[in-house]
Amino acid sequence: MAIVYSYEQATQPALGDLLLGTDVSASGKPTKSFSIQSIIDLIEPTVPGGGTVTSIDTTATTFISLIGGRITTTGSLSASLSATGTPSATTYLRGDNTWSTIPASTNTTYSIDTAQNGTSVNLRLNASDGSKTIVSFIPGCSTVLTSGANGSITIGSSCDSSGTVTSVNAGIGLKVQSGSISLNPVIGIDYTGSNNYIVRSQAQTTPAPIDYIPFNNVSTGSVKTTTLSEIPITALEAVKTYVDAGNVVVLTLPVDTL
Repeated sequence: MAIVYSYEQATQPALGDLLLGTDVSASGKPTKSFSIQSIIDLIEPTVPGGGTVTSIDTTATTFISLIGGRITTTGSLSASLSATGTPSATTYLRGDNTWSTIPASTNTTYSIDTAQNGTSVNLRLNASDGSKTIVSFIPGCSTVLTSGANGSITIGSSCDSSGTVTSVNAGIGLKVQSGSISLNPVIGIDYTGSNNYIVRSQAQTTPAPIDYIPFNNVSTGSVKTTTLSEIPITALEAVKTYVDAGNVVVLTLPVDTL
């Protein structure tokens, strides 16, 4: 038998052409011929996903066009956009499947001015396209809004900047003489009761001659002070009378009888 590579080579084998092989299932394992088609039929079922494509059809969609089908032997397929119009650097694909020209951009500029509207102020935005937008500023509690030049708004307050006392409590030795703690209170020194300014002062102690005491100067109508050592005895009439009465000495002299 000639060596296989010594035979003339067929460049376009057909499915009906024969190949030599050994039939291992037969006794003696004889040499037999096998067609190329029989070998293909043997292999196809064992290849995952195997099978034979007999034809290819094409179906266009709304946005994609396909051409080239049906293919039953050999051929090629081509896909393209189905949009109308002309694609270019100045067009874009619109949602309606049309190549449309990109619109020129338009920038809107605004000028502003203000106008007083009662206690409120309206801020007007005047657009270059002719449209107007009004933004209203409404004052809150104790707030004053004033429209100014060049679109300015002044925000002020209607409250008294000095503030307001809401309540007053009397301390030690003091009392609310009139009004109440939250309405027009008048605070003064407490002269009576357990809260009077002397009872609520320092703890009791023995006064010294150099200690001060206040007194009302009748001649001037003013409160003044003096030390205990400076108080003249004539100023303490009751004390002077008591002392004078204690100083009376009665002398009894014996009388001789002649």
